[in-house]
Amino acid sequence: MLSYAAILLVAFFAAASGQGQAPPSPPPPTRVTGTVIVLHSHGETWNDTSDETDVSYAALFGEGENEKRVRFNLGAVSDAADVVTGDKITFTVRQQAAGQRHRQLLSDPLECDPSSGLCLDAGQATLESAVTAKDFVVDGKPVNITGIILHASVCDTPAKMSLDALRGALFNADQSSPSKNVTLQHYYGTCSYGKVQFLPQNNLVASVSLPCSALYLTTSTGQSVFYNSSACADPELYGWQRDALAQATQKLGVADASPFKRRVLILPYRPACAWAGLAMVGCGVTCATWLNQGSSTLFMPDLFHELGHNIGLQHSYRFSDTGQPIDYGDWTDPMGSGAAANDPFQNKSMVCLSAPVAFKAGWARPAFNLSLAGRVGIVPASPLIVTLPSMHLTDANFLYINVSSLPDFIPSWPGGVPGIPRSNQLFVSYRVKQPAPGFDSGLADELSQKVYVHSYNTTYTLPVRPDINRPELLSTLVAVLSAKATSAKAGGMSVLTQYRLDFGNLPGAPGSVNGLDLQPLVLNSTHAVLRVCYFTVASEDLAEDGCGNAPTPSQPSTSCSKAAQSAASAQPAPSAADAAKPPTAAKPQAPPAAAKAPAAAKP
Repeated sequence: MLSYAAILLVAFFAAASGQGQAPPSPPPPTRVTGTVIVLHSHGETWNDTSDETDVSYAALFGEGENEKRVRFNLGAVSDAADVVTGDKITFTVRQQAAGQRHRQLLSDPLECDPSSGLCLDAGQATLESAVTAKDFVVDGKPVNITGIILHASVCDTPAKMSLDALRGALFNADQSSPSKNVTLQHYYGTCSYGKVQFLPQNNLVASVSLPCSALYLTTSTGQSVFYNSSACADPELYGWQRDALAQATQKLGVADASPFKRRVLILPYRPACAWAGLAMVGCGVTCATWLNQGSSTLFMPDLFHELGHNIGLQHSYRFSDTGQPIDYGDWTDPMGSGAAANDPFQNKSMVCLSAPVAFKAGWARPAFNLSLAGRVGIVPASPLIVTLPSMHLTDANFLYINVSSLPDFIPSWPGGVPGIPRSNQLFVSYRVKQPAPGFDSGLADELSQKVYVHSYNTTYTLPVRPDINRPELLSTLVAVLSAKATSAKAGGMSVLTQYRLDFGNLPGAPGSVNGLDLQPLVLNSTHAVLRVCYFTVASEDLAEDGCGNAPTPSQPSTSCSKAAQSAASAQPAPSAADAAKPPTAAKPQAPPAAAKAPAAAKP
């Protein structure tokens, strides 16, 4: 098996130097292994839910002067592909066909990369090795982010902000005291409960000047490929990154840039780049992010969002009232559309991650752990009283409900990869806006002191790996609850006083009715008191002391009192290492030193 694309280029084009000779026969297909790059780009309006995420793929072959990046297209199977930046994939490389067109299906003609001249047959690809996300927090072990931030001017276009202003946006002014505004350092430290650190000693900043045009690469046939300031394709993206990094390391006196994993290139606005941000999903050895800066201030949610992709986080969805998943739709999460309200420069307040995304990242863990199918911690017709802390108070902050197991999700690409374990899971959390620049200080007033119900069906496994970019596998906001029915965000989603859903037949549970009823009883500045009921009859008045017998905070029912007492004396939720075991009964927990993950209940 060949290792480098340079060898392949020679095989494809060596005969081209002969003049007046008959064209040679196409070379036979060749197998070659490369490192995959997965890119997410986002529209110029970062949190516009009408925009669709543009996902693109490339494979990196060789090293140094022999390095080649080759785009490939997955067509219709893209939205179910289990691939992230850093995976090793073996491709079949073929001769480009005449009249090449854009590939829509794996059965269609190949899409050939114009810069490298290589044609990768993704339909014949096999996985050699899959990476795990090293920047997820596991068992509370802190993560220190490392990177080089490249502050660029391009051709005759100067950078949008000064280097000092950029440093002020990235790092706290006083490293010995809390920040008075939202820097990237403050954002990470606050929203991760101190588990993720973005420190100036680990993240270098340098100004660079990129030319109007420069050589990107020379093919084996001697063809020169240039990047230029009026375009925004692969030669520009990777040529800019390469040359900016070379300038920065020389300026900074850095002989070896490999310890600095993230390379963030902040460009002055480029009209040819139809995105606000572009980022690699996952981070193998290194990973790149590009920002297309259109203002004189750094739009912090945009940078946090793109670096979230580097960690391995995907987008946060919400369901509309008609049940349609909306990309970027979750207003309570910067991986959705969670920008700070009434903060035009996005530097005084911030919105932290939602409960399921914070859990995936390893930043948050459950305060309570229930299972319907396993009937663990909850039994039919015996409502529980659950007191949830606001997420700003502790990292143990959500109610985890395992409804049932689900069939594995089978990825569409590459062939032969294992299925993705799934469970029907709900994450119930409470969010309260804090004074600036504190936790959730950017929540809109109408979103504060609300209970949020998220669906997130990908089972937590170790080692942690980024999720497949598919709505039914990702965090989705399904309900907003309050003591009074209203609407949120200009009527885009109703605010309910009750979340009630019958899941029907569940594996391991008798009967055809298995449902959940959630109602907020008390919402204050620190906690939400919820009534949680498991019902097994379609009509509430048929249940003995069932969900129709709603307790009140002042006079709880006997069953609720007993359930609350039982929950208070139950065992704590299991750790990620015990993920194969059934979940324990719900109990309020004090945050231990290490983050814990709920187990996926097995019926």
